[in-house]
Amino acid sequence: MRLAVISEPGVVEIGRTPDHKVSPGHLLIETHVSGISSGTELMVLDGRLPNIARGFVRYPLVPGYENVGQVVSVGAGVTGFEEGDWVCSEGSPNFPGLQSCWGGHCEQVMAPAKEVFPLPKQISPEHGIFMVLTAVALHGVQRARIGVGDTVVVFGAGVVGLLAAQIARVAGADRVIAIDRLTSRIELAKELGTDDTLLVQREGSQALAEVCREVMQMTQNRGADVVIEATGSPNVASTAVTACRERGRFLLLGMYPQPVTFDCWDLYSRELDIHSSRGAGPKEDIPRAGDRWSWRRTYEHALRLLASRRVCVDRLITHRLPAESIAEGYRLLRTEPEHAQKVVLEWR
Repeated sequence: MRLAVISEPGVVEIGRTPDHKVSPGHLLIETHVSGISSGTELMVLDGRLPNIARGFVRYPLVPGYENVGQVVSVGAGVTGFEEGDWVCSEGSPNFPGLQSCWGGHCEQVMAPAKEVFPLPKQISPEHGIFMVLTAVALHGVQRARIGVGDTVVVFGAGVVGLLAAQIARVAGADRVIAIDRLTSRIELAKELGTDDTLLVQREGSQALAEVCREVMQMTQNRGADVVIEATGSPNVASTAVTACRERGRFLLLGMYPQPVTFDCWDLYSRELDIHSSRGAGPKEDIPRAGDRWSWRRTYEHALRLLASRRVCVDRLITHRLPAESIAEGYRLLRTEPEHAQKVVLEWR
């Protein structure tokens, strides 16, 4: 069975491992396509992911968490699935001798049935790989309490940022402004329905501060009701918060390899709410106190958003490669961000 293995920082290749035998309560899934996440997975590749940097996960490991395929075997005790069903999952944690950051880049995955989701008939397999990141964006929008009439600013028009921008509109936002340093991503944000866009003309905190001042001008010096930071850059986050209105909400939607520093006096004097968002939320069948949504419900609704095309992902796919070319996929995302957004790996 083929699978992707990161043996050490910067080195990824296709290896082989014994085929799975389905365990009770699990589904064995034959992968058709998997997707590379340009944020998390590049951090996994170079060792910047906090779980790796802090020693909780070690190389060699199996990367990936966007997997779509067909059920080939149903474990004892599993109901609701049959062989041949198309499903979405995060992959499998079960690889002999290997650790896993989810493990979606694999020819076959064995996943707990309760963590597998039927692929709606309206969704193609390659669109199904967006289930996870759509759920991530949805959870973030919920955490930031975006609602009717809000002005929302999104820093970072990558995949997660553009998904969040679309979901903010679904949630009732009246105006969505996308900000990025790449012209191609700004143009894509326009195609996907953002009301306004701002291009960061150069590197550095001064350029970001100028963009935040432009946001103030665009909002009659009021500021945004919600600012979503989707770049994963601590420096961007520290500056982007200044685009919030008084008593506004600031969402940390990216994954940050280093500490994020805020001016605490600024937070205090403007009474800002800072929200963090971890994936699609806790993996619990019952929501925590005060939460309306469980992790499973968030994933299910993400698939409904994709099926209804209230969230569109066609234009987010920029490259399709055979699975054996995974190293090239990582290279494209790292060195050609102007042209590469979502890379789809084809296993069949």
